[in-house]
Amino acid sequence: MAKKQYIDVSFDFSIWGINSNMEDYRLCLHLNNYLNWQLRRVHDIEFYSSKIKEFKHFNAYKHQNEIDFYSIELIQNKNAGNILIPELKNMDFLILVAW
Repeated sequence: MAKKQYIDVSFDFSIWGINSNMEDYRLCLHLNNYLNWQLRRVHDIEFYSSKIKEFKHFNAYKHQNEIDFYSIELIQNKNAGNILIPELKNMDFLILVAW
């Protein structure tokens, strides 16, 4: 008889979705101005898609608050017809807040 093992995982982050027809850099500018963040461009999120036989790239921006110990990442969910997280295909951008 096969044994089943259950793993309980907890994460210390929240994910929010944004629908916007703005370019990612323009959205960052508005978020920085209105919310007093300092979102800066970090390395792209990339992975190889065996379906289209090439790498997919998604832009990412990050703000690190060292006073209150949290970080905010803005991640592009749609780029050139590709979707980073297919379950959230109706979201253009994802905001990941980690503490």
